[in-house]
Amino acid sequence: MKLPAGIAIAFVCFTMFTASAQITPAKAKADTLKTKPFKLTDEYDFFSKTSDVKKNDSASFINSNDFLAALDSFLDVSLSWKAQRNNTDVFVTTASPLFNADHYDGFIIAPRQAKILHLNITGSLFSSNTFSPAYVPFYLQVKSGKTVYLNELEQGKKTINISLNSTDTVAIVFVAHPPENDKAHFHCEWSIGDTAAYSYAGQKPEIVFDKMLELAPNQFTNIRNDKFGEPDNIEYPTGLFAPLPAERIAFNTHVTQYTGKKLPTGKAADIINAEWNKKITDWLKGYNVTDVKKTETGDRKLNTDTEITTYTKKNAQGKVLFIIKVFKEQVEEAGNEADVVFWNTGVSIY
Repeated sequence: MKLPAGIAIAFVCFTMFTASAQITPAKAKADTLKTKPFKLTDEYDFFSKTSDVKKNDSASFINSNDFLAALDSFLDVSLSWKAQRNNTDVFVTTASPLFNADHYDGFIIAPRQAKILHLNITGSLFSSNTFSPAYVPFYLQVKSGKTVYLNELEQGKKTINISLNSTDTVAIVFVAHPPENDKAHFHCEWSIGDTAAYSYAGQKPEIVFDKMLELAPNQFTNIRNDKFGEPDNIEYPTGLFAPLPAERIAFNTHVTQYTGKKLPTGKAADIINAEWNKKITDWLKGYNVTDVKKTETGDRKLNTDTEITTYTKKNAQGKVLFIIKVFKEQVEEAGNEADVVFWNTGVSIY
């Protein structure tokens, strides 16, 4: 992503560097599989913390009317309900701003809330296969004014939550050593808002349900300790807004609250589904949800019947804020002579 001229100048000042280091260039795809760590040089100081070097005060640019005016026209921020969320692609090439022997580029976020900044980043060679990317090493820098939230050497994937201490503009900077004939491609999925807790025990069901709707545009973001791993699924043994167990599915970023497990007949599942459709309809009265669709598949006589009622809420711009599915699904459990069919019911929020 290329910055407009005014932003580029502010961005360069915002991320001024004075110390020396070089990132090992990205090599052939086979070399990216090696586990040899990339190390900082002894003299490396990404944010000019040495006392003999004068540092620019980036806050002066943040408060500048010219900077803010240019920023308003530059930012492409998702204005979806209570959470900010967007995908941003940054390309670092040999034509990108130079930092010693490396190059850098990035983007700027203007937080509307001092909450959790969630970053899910993949850095790879642009020419590599999407399904088998050639990961590249890079320095990831997250900075707001004089506050350094993150300054780490990474490779490939990075997932992190950062607790913002203000709504000051945040710069996300990628420093890399791209090949002459290729690009270092950084795909960044970012959001600002709350993250799903690991327990909602003791809270009223309707309040927890409302909280799930608030978290849905933020994809219920959580991370695990493995910085190269994907977000974990989260189990809620005592449930979210119903007594049965619930879970957050990280891969498809949704939560599922079961309302019935291993029900013997589809008719029993229908009774529970009807109760929860009524309850969800009551809980959604203040949300003005008008897009409601019911889908039935299979044949009850053949024990293949399923049902999903979908409630969809969009903002004025047509962006989906949340999707709720009240479902009846079939589950097969292997037996000695034949598979036994059960029904599960539940509520999923996307």
